[in-house]
Amino acid sequence: MKIPFGFWPGAWGLKGKTREIAQAEYELTGAALEQKLIEINLRDNPELLAEKLLDLQHTQGKISDYDYEIRKAELHAKDETAKKLAVLDIELAHGKIEQTAYDRQRADLLQEPWVSMPKINWDPAHNNHTYFELDFNSYFISYLIENGYTGTEDEILNKWLNDICQNIISDMSQPGMDFISNNS
Repeated sequence: MKIPFGFWPGAWGLKGKTREIAQAEYELTGAALEQKLIEINLRDNPELLAEKLLDLQHTQGKISDYDYEIRKAELHAKDETAKKLAVLDIELAHGKIEQTAYDRQRADLLQEPWVSMPKINWDPAHNNHTYFELDFNSYFISYLIENGYTGTEDEILNKWLNDICQNIISDMSQPGMDFISNNS
């Protein structure tokens, strides 16, 4: 049985933080001691305390690298948007999200227009019918409206896509412009 810390003559004259540290060193060992010392020494600095406790959990293998990076980003973010952007970057780096989803979510967070054509299909069985699949955010539609496109969302997208196709045809007709590559 261990003698209580307060019964030791060496503890009698100690006060405040010095006493807390001495008592922790007497009663605790290993990870529990490390944690207690961090808590004692950094209790007046909650941000640094949270970071150091997180670092301790990580070095002790209690949380994964991914969770550590997420929680650290959340600690250091200046605002909600910055936090979400940092988490998005970490998710991309750890393969939790694909590039296209990352690009769209990032644009949404930054309130920027975004559009992608994830599929462009050509069907020779139906008179060489070509069709596009578009993925876009509301900021893209707003951008098109600000730049003169009118109508319903579908009409706006169709007009924009027609303009893109006409520009490609126009560019292809100029001397020196060759859009066909031979991969053989």
